[in-house]
Amino acid sequence: MRSRPTLRLGVLAAACVLAACGGAHAQTPTPTTASTAIPAAASAHAVLRDWPEFGLDAQRSDVSELSSDITSANVGHLRRTTISLPGTVDSSPIYLHGAIVDGAPHNTIVVTTTYGRTVAVDADSGRTLWTFTPAGIRGWAGSAQITTASPLADPDGDFIYTAS
Repeated sequence: MRSRPTLRLGVLAAACVLAACGGAHAQTPTPTTASTAIPAAASAHAVLRDWPEFGLDAQRSDVSELSSDITSANVGHLRRTTISLPGTVDSSPIYLHGAIVDGAPHNTIVVTTTYGRTVAVDADSGRTLWTFTPAGIRGWAGSAQITTASPLADPDGDFIYTAS
């Protein structure tokens, strides 16, 4: 006959094995939200104006329900523009519609080069609006020490954040 302490240990061990192996399934409720918390579909007339970060938004959705304003009627009027940049851009650009640079609004593309130089370009003219060159660039330019970080515009449009 088994003694009581041995029986208790056996029952305790069996309970631990069952719990560890999923013998006791705990039901976890599925999180839900109110239907009023779900954003409404975008208006057919709303236009996508800014692409302020890699992937469009923090979720990296890379897509928007808003119109790009490019249609079959105006696609033939698009033109290719080639510009020179002070380095290789190996990251995603950002785009800001009507960004204020030197007191005037500009449709602006901002890119960061592999060695941390960040450049803002007027999207309409291709002219460089400003360039940020990190102080230590001479120490790593031409080396294997690179960045592929994309710039980020703050929600208020006052600052650009970049890795360098």
